Amino acid sequence: MNICINNIVPYTNSTEDIAAAKRAQAFYTGWFLDPLYYGDYPLVMKENTGSKLPKFSQSQSKQLINSMDFLGINYYTFLYVKDDPHHAPSNKRNFRADMAAKSIFSSNSTSGFYVPGYGIQQVLEHLKQFYGNPPIYIHENGYPMHQDVVFGDGPRVEFLSEHLKNLLTAVRNGSNTRGYFAWSLMDLYELLSVGDTYGLYYVDFADDDLKRYPRSSAIWYKDFLKGRHTETGRFSDH
Repeated sequence: MNICINNIVPYTNSTEDIAAAKRAQAFYTGWFLDPLYYGDYPLVMKENTGSKLPKFSQSQSKQLINSMDFLGINYYTFLYVKDDPHHAPSNKRNFRADMAAKSIFSSNSTSGFYVPGYGIQQVLEHLKQFYGNPPIYIHENGYPMHQDVVFGDGPRVEFLSEHLKNLLTAVRNGSNTRGYFAWSLMDLYELLSVGDTYGLYYVDFADDDLKRYPRSSAIWYKDFLKGRHTETGRFSDH
């Protein structure tokens, strides 16, 4: 199974926002993972959604628990959550109203927001603590930039370096993470409508042969995999 997961944190240190962040964790992550590890949806989801949420039979719950070989995650950014008293659970199908919280995504694109690398460590620590430390493969983790950046994608190098450092810290702390895949190998069509791509390789979409050229991140990542990096943007002498 693969899910997209964010590092969910309270918008402020208020009691209301802390409680809202816990609800958001249940709605965004627990909705998918709790049935697979506990055999049922999170309690706060059942309380807030009532009869709108299907119920598992005992047989279904038993079949679900520990039914995955591993957990794949796509991780990119933080999700800041604040209490939203203007929304409250109702009889209508409304995800935000049932969660009673407002979600604010932190962008890791050219909008100028910086996504700290420790977010990935916190996500892995959460999965270790609440879901029995399952085998994890990070299927997607990357940094979007304008597609017209042909070579010098330094912010992407910094993003990858910081996230890999924090991934290593999580593994040293006991996380059962077994694999990591940078997203993506080359520019894709998926975000061209907004001008952003994640590719380590630049693709010339104006060329009939779609020629590809390595960006600085591709060179950095290749050397990282060969063990030639000591810190962000720098290489060892050998």
